[in-house]
Amino acid sequence: MSRVCLALLCGSGVSAQQWVPIDGPTSFGRMATYDWGRQRLVVFGADGTTWEVANGRFVPRDNAGPQPSGRRRGVMVYDFARQHVLMFGGQDSTSAMRNDTWTWDGVRWTEHSNGPQPPVRLDAACTYDLVRERVVLYGGQQLFVGQLSDTWEHDGTQWIQRTPSTVPGPNTPVMTYDFARSVTTMITHTGIASVPVRTWEWDGVDWTLRSTSGPTGHGNEAMANDGFRGRTVLFGGVGNEGFVHEWDGSSWIAIPVPNAPARVDATVAFDPLAGRTMIFGGTDFRSFGGVTQYGPVRTDTLEWDGATMTQANGDLRPDSRFGHVFASHAARGELVLFGGIRAQAADDQTWVWNGTSWRLATPTVRPSARSFAAACDDVAFGRVLLFGGNASGVLRNDLWGFDGFAWTMLDAGTGTAPSPRTEATFAFDSIRGHAFLFGGAAGPISQPTSLRNDLWQWNGLAWTSLPSANVPPPRASAALEFDPSRNRLVLFGGRIGPTSSDQLGDTWEWDGTDWQQVVTPVRPSALFSPELHQDASSTDLVLIGNNGVGPSGATELWRYRARTWSLLHTIAVTDQATPCAFDHVRQRLVRNNGNTTAEWTTTPATVTQVGAGCGATVPELATLARPRVPEASFGLELLDSPRLPVVFVIGDTGGSVPIGGGCALYVLGSVQSYFAVPNLIGRSSITLPIPPVMAWRGATVYAQAAVLDPSSPIGLRATQGLAVRLGD
Repeated sequence: MSRVCLALLCGSGVSAQQWVPIDGPTSFGRMATYDWGRQRLVVFGADGTTWEVANGRFVPRDNAGPQPSGRRRGVMVYDFARQHVLMFGGQDSTSAMRNDTWTWDGVRWTEHSNGPQPPVRLDAACTYDLVRERVVLYGGQQLFVGQLSDTWEHDGTQWIQRTPSTVPGPNTPVMTYDFARSVTTMITHTGIASVPVRTWEWDGVDWTLRSTSGPTGHGNEAMANDGFRGRTVLFGGVGNEGFVHEWDGSSWIAIPVPNAPARVDATVAFDPLAGRTMIFGGTDFRSFGGVTQYGPVRTDTLEWDGATMTQANGDLRPDSRFGHVFASHAARGELVLFGGIRAQAADDQTWVWNGTSWRLATPTVRPSARSFAAACDDVAFGRVLLFGGNASGVLRNDLWGFDGFAWTMLDAGTGTAPSPRTEATFAFDSIRGHAFLFGGAAGPISQPTSLRNDLWQWNGLAWTSLPSANVPPPRASAALEFDPSRNRLVLFGGRIGPTSSDQLGDTWEWDGTDWQQVVTPVRPSALFSPELHQDASSTDLVLIGNNGVGPSGATELWRYRARTWSLLHTIAVTDQATPCAFDHVRQRLVRNNGNTTAEWTTTPATVTQVGAGCGATVPELATLARPRVPEASFGLELLDSPRLPVVFVIGDTGGSVPIGGGCALYVLGSVQSYFAVPNLIGRSSITLPIPPVMAWRGATVYAQAAVLDPSSPIGLRATQGLAVRLGD
């Protein structure tokens, strides 16, 4: 790590410190739908974060006001008449089932609790009836109770239970709307592989059984209607791999598609502009010996034109994994993720995070697939070093360098080199210009004889063994960092076995000649996955690690200064393995736990509504992306009538100055203005570079917008004001 590593960690406002997700939910799953009005995918995460997928990246949407609790396996559907996304039900983080109803208009979430609510459920079927302008909901399941078979409609105001004379029954449903025939099409199936689906239609009064033959999958498919070809497209699901099925209104047609991936829980929508069915994400799977094995979560986009399936966009982020390395690359201001266990097998992917989005590097020459390797940032040569690891059961001791685009083997491990191992620890000495490798495991971690405690130096050309009189006990997964203020290596903790009682909490220093143990009255306890990093604000070292796993676990932060430990902060955490790296451009600590990437912040970004808008129809204003410093994609978005010109204003002072017609100006001080024209659907947005005079952590920027409307008595309609607190 470089010396600028954790300056923000030890700054003011420690009570506000938290991890903030920056690259989207683990999976689209079923909590996603396509917003036709705003032409983007809306995703709701299990952590309660709202994301939109636009321009090839996940964009987090912070908004003022109440928000739904995090959940999964609910339903989301776009309401064309009201131009909002409706979300219902699901299962929250406590495994409790929900039956609350929310709508997202692109600016804020609004809860709708009037009238009767459908009972709690998950895995329901839902679509929008374009002619009758109603959301249709059917079935789902209640845990420990069973499948449901009730029919509900939402008219934009409340839920209405329907009582058809024909009931499809308590089977797993999947639903879409048939534009050409003006009916809701639904399939149900029992989950038994050999039993075909049953195809139903809902006309607003009753269900009609249209077919008892067709696909015979197990479930978790997704459907959308191709309005141009008059076909309903069924994609994915266990048992349907290698095919796309289409319903022409009377029968199902199985179309072999050799390159169709085996997916479940994808999001499918028809794109009338491109004239193709779009398939977003999902989870890979394979059937082996009659057992379904689920693999990586995908964030790619596929297109189906009725004959050919093509990939429109690759994955936006790394797939789920563990045992990967995550390292800083200071020379390019990027973070590098490599390998790990992905889909139950070792992986050789290289991903690069630039602070905004992920890039999958595809070098022809690269390290073999492996997990639990060691990595560090070689600032002398401007590359990330990777050593060893477990390559599908074969331990390695080769050394590689990555310059941001290409991997180069620096040492094959065939001569004088550390022995093959996993879970070693690597650190770079910025004064000597050398990298140091310590410890690791040369076999199963449960066997003490597998553990190592040797120290090696890499000078850019060759390895050198560095024996000493005093040596720390053998261990794996220790924390190692170079202390530039005292010109020595500092070692903390590690593990000597697989259980919580096998974690270590000792501290050692290497002065260039020998190791010496450091024992202090106040010191960290044994921590899972400890890591040491440098803090540029004081040239201290900062230790991060978990003191437990589960509801009672917490991430601890400690400062190490001149052989003295002091506790900085603790924050609740529920996972154990949390590889961290430092983003040199944005100057913040970043972690990747194999599912999501998050930044450590001492100053959370917030968006607060100020006052109220004005006009016969009040324009709505929201922020684009999370308002952080610096954030290249931060901006403002307006939703209003199409084609009317818009003026966005920002300033460093808030207030309330009447301007007539019941309108008020909420932005004062150093005001800057930006002009825009909404598109045909009434959306206007700008990327808003925060003026340098306002761009500091914790500063509040005030924003407002006005629509220039000749029909208004004062010639404009104005939005509410936004007080935008810039986070780090």
